[in-house]
Amino acid sequence: MKAAGPLIFAAAIAAAVLISVSGIRCYAVLTGSMEPVLPVGSLLVVVPMSFDELKVGQDITYKTAGGTVTHRIVAIDQAARTVTTQGLTNNVADTPVTAENIVGRVQLCLPWMGYPVKILNDTKRSFA
Repeated sequence: MKAAGPLIFAAAIAAAVLISVSGIRCYAVLTGSMEPVLPVGSLLVVVPMSFDELKVGQDITYKTAGGTVTHRIVAIDQAARTVTTQGLTNNVADTPVTAENIVGRVQLCLPWMGYPVKILNDTKRSFA
């Protein structure tokens, strides 16, 4: 069992390096706007994509003035290079998002795994 500790640590470091090099990002779900598909407290693995690869019905993460948002694509305007998104529990669509603000598509949702990430991020901010 003692030998497993360094092996697990090395695997975690290797995974972190691979993720950072590939452009993959991880986000914790903080609100219920995408329930029940992306539950609060989940960890989202978001992979970069080109604008031309996006499709209506995909869940994407994008940057806003207030942070990041993950919602479902409900319309794509190829000419303007924007997408319109909407949270599953929201009654109205969001303001269109430009291609430059799109982080990527949700590749994986890991329920409950976002809570440790949120705690670590909050702790890091409180000491910075």
